[in-house]
Amino acid sequence: MTLAEWLAVANLLIIGGGVLGGWIVLRGAIAKSESEVQTRVREALSAENELLRGRIQRLETENKQQGRVMQLIITTLKRTHGIELDIDEDIITLRSPNGNVSRVSVDV
Repeated sequence: MTLAEWLAVANLLIIGGGVLGGWIVLRGAIAKSESEVQTRVREALSAENELLRGRIQRLETENKQQGRVMQLIITTLKRTHGIELDIDEDIITLRSPNGNVSRVSVDV
């Protein structure tokens, strides 16, 4: 083999190695970017979960407060006017002291 043939083979090996090395680098870069995106998404979802937990706690507190206000209204109506108020899911029943009963269905 002549020097030109050896150089041609060496050049072919270098080109093949460059292509293989480029492919390996590209795969590594893609894997790294996937990992970074996954980390950012996980952090964003975690932050959103914390916001939603806070909102749930505020709504639970508000719901308890509204329940106490509703019980106060029921108790006040009974003591001051003798009106009994029953709330069962979406049906409200009013009983007046003279025996009249009114039922109202509430659509929420």
